[in-house]
Amino acid sequence: MPPQPQPQLTIGDWVQGPTATVQVGSDHQAYQVHRDLLTHHSEYFVTAFNGHWRESNGTVVMDDVDPSVFNVFVHWLYAQDLPNDEEEWIRVAVLPHNGNPPMSALEACAFGDRILAPKFFEAAWNAYVNMTWESDVGTSYEEVRFVSDNLPAKDFLMQYLVLDQCRKWYHTTTTENLRFEDLARENLPNEFMAR
Repeated sequence: MPPQPQPQLTIGDWVQGPTATVQVGSDHQAYQVHRDLLTHHSEYFVTAFNGHWRESNGTVVMDDVDPSVFNVFVHWLYAQDLPNDEEEWIRVAVLPHNGNPPMSALEACAFGDRILAPKFFEAAWNAYVNMTWESDVGTSYEEVRFVSDNLPAKDFLMQYLVLDQCRKWYHTTTTENLRFEDLARENLPNEFMAR
């Protein structure tokens, strides 16, 4: 007799279980998150709670993760949705008003990739595309460099950045802008320039 499929868990099921403490950032900002949600969506947390490097007190420390990125992740865990506009992203991530929501979305992609949470990665990537596609401003060189350094195996990301840059780039005529552009272009990764 074939095994019977397990029923799909609901968020109500997940939030009835125990919580775990995740300390984030250099200040170790503490988050209480339902353990079942973390382990359902992330292989990293499965290993953290059940694997070889399990901590005795049940706390996971991620001091190299920016709390704004973890705010977005926790929002997604419970809402299963991410904001698609910059103003709402600033609110959810708790970014300063001069923050950079598209860059924050790429940081969320890198975090999703790191913690082996493909659905979160996809949601963060879709939010980035939604924020940048209609914008008049092209992909920043900072974003290109970040993707190259932190998500090198994600070729489709670089393809989008090249497309976005080509769609929105315009030649500026001031000498100072051209000089800045030339200097910045020198630091772009080869995989961006070769496309």
